[in-house]
Amino acid sequence: MVFPGVLFLLALLQPALRGEEPSGSPFPWHRIPKALAGILPHLIVSLIVSHWYCGVLTDFGAYDRGNAAAPLQQIATLLVLNPLAWLRDLQLLVAPWNMPVIPLWPGNLTHFAFRHVAAALAIWLSLITFIPVLLHKRRDLAFYFLSFFVLMLPYMNLHYTGIWVAARYLYFAAVCVVALLATVTADSWRQGARPLAWITASLLLLFCSVNIWCQTKALPTWRNAETLWTPELLRPETTPDTFYNLASYYYTTALSATNPVEREQLLQKTEALVARARPRQAEFLGDFPPLKSDLKKLR
Repeated sequence: MVFPGVLFLLALLQPALRGEEPSGSPFPWHRIPKALAGILPHLIVSLIVSHWYCGVLTDFGAYDRGNAAAPLQQIATLLVLNPLAWLRDLQLLVAPWNMPVIPLWPGNLTHFAFRHVAAALAIWLSLITFIPVLLHKRRDLAFYFLSFFVLMLPYMNLHYTGIWVAARYLYFAAVCVVALLATVTADSWRQGARPLAWITASLLLLFCSVNIWCQTKALPTWRNAETLWTPELLRPETTPDTFYNLASYYYTTALSATNPVEREQLLQKTEALVARARPRQAEFLGDFPPLKSDLKKLR
């Protein structure tokens, strides 16, 4: 559903992107009806597909996460946690090395300290102040800036509270950061502001280089579940899910193992991982009543 939103911004701000609209010109309110009419077919199709897929996820139980917050309480949670998640996303963009597969913070916050609320309020005030100025002065840059947040809408937990931060959420949105830096570099060079152009070009090169290096370095760990989750076990802040994910991999591999020795080794690894996870999350024990009987049957 987010791509029609980007198309709407494109239809509304395209003259500025083409350099046909001078800086500081009145906001093009007259283009809004035509832009809305243009995206309406796409939006209708997206709504139908999204409604169908949400039904699939509901039947699967993906939304049954025990979130019983009242609507106003949920809104208050989103107003604080989403800005903190954007700070974590910023770290994933500019300093992505040595990051966990699923960063815990800010999703592991059970209550908000004053600094959390103050940081969230500062971010909201900055956006409320900065976006109108950008729409007035530089609508071409506003397109990429706003598109970033539109593309991140599915990951703001508007429907339910789940995972707040993950590197995969930034795959599309990171293009907007590249486009912002590239646009500022090109404009500065064309206007003769060479020092600024060199600075932004260096930032763009550094941004792309760091992310390509981190991506290349991380690729081998994504070969299978064992190579992915084993390094995560060494982190001091590892969650029980890490142990269970790796245990699940060993267990499902044991199901198809034909060698009795290999099967027994995999089952022993499964039991050891579950045992290590139990002290970290005792309440999770109720989710594994059939485990011992299943292991016994396999043996």
